[in-house]
Amino acid sequence: GVQTCALPISAGRAPQAALVFLLYLAIAVAFYALPMIGDLGSRSIGVGKGDSKLYLWSLSWLPYALTHGVSPFFTTRVFAPDGVDLTWVTTLPAPSLALWPVTAAFGPLVAYNVLLLLAPALAGWAAFLLCREVTDRFWASAVGGYLVGFSTYMVGHLHGHANLVLLFPAPLAAWLVLRRLRGAIPPLLFVAALAGTLLFLFGSSTELFATTALFGVVAFAMALALFPERRRIFGVGLLVALAYAVVGTVLLPFLVDAFRNVPDAPLRPLDRASTDLLSFVLPRTSTLVGGARFRGITSRFTASIVEDGGYLGPLLLVAMGLSILAGWRRRATWFLVGFAGVTALLSLGPILHVLGEERWTLPGTWVARIPLLEHATPQRFTAYMAIGVAVLIADWL
Repeated sequence: GVQTCALPISAGRAPQAALVFLLYLAIAVAFYALPMIGDLGSRSIGVGKGDSKLYLWSLSWLPYALTHGVSPFFTTRVFAPDGVDLTWVTTLPAPSLALWPVTAAFGPLVAYNVLLLLAPALAGWAAFLLCREVTDRFWASAVGGYLVGFSTYMVGHLHGHANLVLLFPAPLAAWLVLRRLRGAIPPLLFVAALAGTLLFLFGSSTELFATTALFGVVAFAMALALFPERRRIFGVGLLVALAYAVVGTVLLPFLVDAFRNVPDAPLRPLDRASTDLLSFVLPRTSTLVGGARFRGITSRFTASIVEDGGYLGPLLLVAMGLSILAGWRRRATWFLVGFAGVTALLSLGPILHVLGEERWTLPGTWVARIPLLEHATPQRFTAYMAIGVAVLIADWL
């Protein structure tokens, strides 16, 4: 039936949502920070070099810019004396604001470590909400949330890509859309909540913002094709478009500057930044179980170990097969299978690679021709595959 709750999270489910967030946070601490939990100010989660140093600087930059009356979009503090335009640099403005008190009190390294610990817990929590909306079961949804928060994509990028692990607005946006479809959120509250979610996502990673929009369109088209409630789906789609219009209005000064400085060519060579076909079934060397055994094969993959988020593992693949067998007559099953399949296909990039060797052209070549999305990295699309697989498994459980 159609729910009529006026709040995004009903009062009865709020304690469960809080509990599952604390559970994921405890798992993150146990996995990544237990040996250094008392030393977050001098040791770093992840590799602590490369991109990590940019994020340390970024966590301090926005508070500095706001308190000193300088533009947050341009700085002469690096690449002096000419400086650099920051509209195409991942400076983490939204997390910088959220963690400003932590940065001011304990320094950027502590704030960075806190950010990396919160990221999987928040991603799992948001995916839990989405799974709970689909299944109405706590433990099945808790498993689904775990599969997103601690997916291969998340674990790999926790090596130091702070912007890319802030994935939680994507499943949170999907949850809001599903709640609106069921009449559980009033239209104006839905638009405001979705716009706020998208603003935080944009302020964390413009790439995730763009790819979330891409796969949102994919999900919208699939929903219109599969489900009979097309009028309701289309109506929610209009509200989603309104939320994006609100976001665009708020970000207009930034967007004007960004469009003036669009790179002339893709930021990364897509043939070296795509998932290998065998990545879904063979673990890379960073995987605890089986990684070393398959080193001789996976070393031929073109994607880096950190960036390769395709691995699902035998248990998940079996569970996916069982879920399809159990729900093959349900439209929702084929929606989830189709969404996970499309994201997996596009993560292969414009050219299929098998054991690092090029085979033939794929539909990903169309994405590479879309303005702005040409700068997105296909191998990172596995983040959305993880969301689709998690909801599918939770629904089966």
